[in-house]
Order: sequence, then structure tokens, then C-alpha cells
Amino acid sequence: MRIIVAAVVCGSCLVMDHIGATVLSALVAAVLAGATTVSLKSRIGLQRAVTVAVLGATTIAGLGVAWSFGLVTIQIPLLLAGAFLLGLLATKSQFSSSYRAMAIGIAVVAIAMSASGSALPVFAAYWINAVVTVVLFVPLVLMLMNLEGAPNTQVSITPIMVTGAALIGLQRGEHSLGLVALAAGGACVGIAAWHWLGHSRRVGPAPSIFLAVVAIGAGTGFDGKIGWSVLAIGIGLLVIPVTDLFVVIEGRRRQGNLRWGHGTDHLYFRLRAHGLTSRGASAVILAAASAGVTSSCLTAGEFIPWPIGLCIAWALKLGLTFWALRSPDPGGLEQSLRPHGSRP
Repeated sequence: MRIIVAAVVCGSCLVMDHIGATVLSALVAAVLAGATTVSLKSRIGLQRAVTVAVLGATTIAGLGVAWSFGLVTIQIPLLLAGAFLLGLLATKSQFSSSYRAMAIGIAVVAIAMSASGSALPVFAAYWINAVVTVVLFVPLVLMLMNLEGAPNTQVSITPIMVTGAALIGLQRGEHSLGLVALAAGGACVGIAAWHWLGHSRRVGPAPSIFLAVVAIGAGTGFDGKIGWSVLAIGIGLLVIPVTDLFVVIEGRRRQGNLRWGHGTDHLYFRLRAHGLTSRGASAVILAAASAGVTSSCLTAGEFIPWPIGLCIAWALKLGLTFWALRSPDPGGLEQSLRPHGSRP
């Protein structure tokens, strides 16, 4: 009996340490990102300042806090190094415009993560899970990057998604990658608090791919019960990225133009075409993302069966897609992409 009580106490202390570390990493990253953006924007420009803030604050806070709490695992430096390198490469125009180059880079990160033991626990055989993780990693990262095509969206959705991933990690027994994910979310909050939400801005290719890799990478670290419920959990976390992709593809299909690229036909613009203000459109997107994350957390905690969680997630996606596509056509592909940070 004493052994059981001691194990429960130790387990509770461990969870509290992880909770404290994740909260601290988010706070440190938010402060660092905000201070970096404010101090550098007049020297190197807002866009470059945001890039330095997001990449630097997430890396410093994620690694620093993990090391301070003794929570560093091989997955943390691998994920941060891969995301950081891809972010730096994305500052080169030939890389950021080449989806083939990005896909190869993302696949390399996914393979390294899987080889280190970070894979979705869908099947009993680890090698199958590793293959599934690598196959899903590339399109999901590109899907998250697609959010950067509309102002406000990626930087406001990322904190919600990574918070959900961290909470699910705690429920399922995985903690370390959630700590890094919350650092990325904190960095987003740091830049948004000063310059972002409501100002119709975009984050640019470098921080966009960095945030996408970190967010998807955090999801590969889920532990706990093996089964299809893991995919249902992930689908709930990805309500807005999937919805935005549906809206863009279906809207362009109706126009007979399926060319890939930024445009004025993302979910955000469709909601604006319904008459919503910029903040109103962002509020709808945030509410849908929060509902999807809540569904995922309830599924992970087995408060609801995973088929119900899956149905909730798909109902949110399809309902929001249907409503968005009923708006007046806000336009298609931009004829010439405006510089990142300009008003559309």
C-alpha cells in the first residue's frame, strides 16, 4: 500500500513539474518574442524582427526550460534544429517558392524524428507507425503553412493548437514535446500582443514553416493507448488548417483554377465577405479552433468515445466550410503577392 501511495505521489509531482515547465516555457517565449520584436523592428524591419523573435524565442525558451527541469529528450533538439534550419532556408526565395525543396526538408525532419522514437502510436508495430508519421508529416506541415496566406490566422491559431497538443500529451503520458510546442505558442502571443492581431498582417515564410514543423512535430510525440483514437485526436486539433484547405481548393475548383498559391480566397477572406470585421473573422476562426481542441482533449481523456470526437471535428470542418463557401466570391489568386506585412 505504501508503495502504491508513494508511486501516486511521485507521479503527481512529476506531472506538476511538467505543467510548471510548459507554462514557464510559454511565458519566457512570449516575453522574449515581444521584447525582441520591439527592440529590433526599427533596426531591421518588422518582418525580420518577427522572424528572429519567433525562431529565437521558441528555441531559447524550449531548450532552456527543458534543460532547467531535466526534461531534455533527443526529440526536443531534433525538432527544434529541423524547424530552425527549415526556417532559415525559407528566407531564401528559391527555397520558399519551391514546394519540392520544402517537402524534402520536412520529410528529412520527419524521418529523423521517427528514428529517434517519436511516432504516432496508431499500430502495435513501431515501424508502421514511423512510416505513417513520415507520410502524414509533410502534407500536414504544408497545410499549416497554407494558413500564412491569410492575415492573422496562423499566428493566432498556433497557440490554441499547441496548447491542445500539450494537454493531450499530459493526458497520454508524453510531456517533453508539448513543452517546446507551448514555447512556440508563447512566441506567437509575444508578437501578437504588440503588432499582430487585428492589423491584417502575415508572418512570412520563415516563421511560418518553423511554427508548422514545431506544431506537427509536437503531435508525433503522443504516447499512451495505441489505436485509431490518435488520428481522431489529431483531426480535432487540425480543424482550421483542414477547413482553410477545403475552402481554398473547392473555391478554386469552382473557378476552374486549382493552381497553388496565396490568394484572397482563404477562410479568413470568405468570412470577411460575409460582412464580418477583421476581428470578427478572427474570432470565428479562434472559436472553431478552440472547439476542435476541446473535442480532442475530451477524446484523449476518454471522456467521450473517439468516434464521437471524430464526428464533432468533422461537423465543425464541414459546417464552417459550407458556410464560408456561401459567401460572395472574395477573389482568387493574387496577381502579385504583396510583401509580407502589408495590408491586403
